[in-house]
Amino acid sequence: MKKLILSATMVLAFNISTAQTYVEKYNSLNGRYEYFDKENGKMVAYSSYNSINGTWETTYVNNSNQNSGGKYVPQKQRIDDNFALLYKVMENRQSRFDSNYKKVQDHINSFSQRTRNTFGKDPRLVDLIIYEFNNGCVKKLNAMNYDLSDDAVTNNIINYLTDCYNSLLNK
Repeated sequence: MKKLILSATMVLAFNISTAQTYVEKYNSLNGRYEYFDKENGKMVAYSSYNSINGTWETTYVNNSNQNSGGKYVPQKQRIDDNFALLYKVMENRQSRFDSNYKKVQDHINSFSQRTRNTFGKDPRLVDLIIYEFNNGCVKKLNAMNYDLSDDAVTNNIINYLTDCYNSLLNK
């Protein structure tokens, strides 16, 4: 019985001492988790988050060829990636952008037309109002980056242009 316990303890101790263990470290520079072999300190793999798929993807490093210093072996592409759906979403977003851009442009043009209809008898006043509107209101919008695929942002821009035009006429 003693020999059986002793040999079981020896086998267990041998397995524990030769078991390959890994150390996980976060690399904030590359934004990924890296896994190192505890014995020789070489990188075995790294995992990075794919925000498009919402998954962690692991890339294994091949250290078998010591002369080359290890080569990266990228993970195989998943077969469940739905690029058709992604294309459809982006196509829809582009369509909304185009529609909202036209809506804002038509709104800007309507102020020019309204000014001509209201003050048409005085062409210098018409030119002055249109010039002030374009330089004071429209140029501020051109200097900023807006997501026109969002309807709420588009409505805020239209409200801003209306308020800016009305305050220009009230001067």
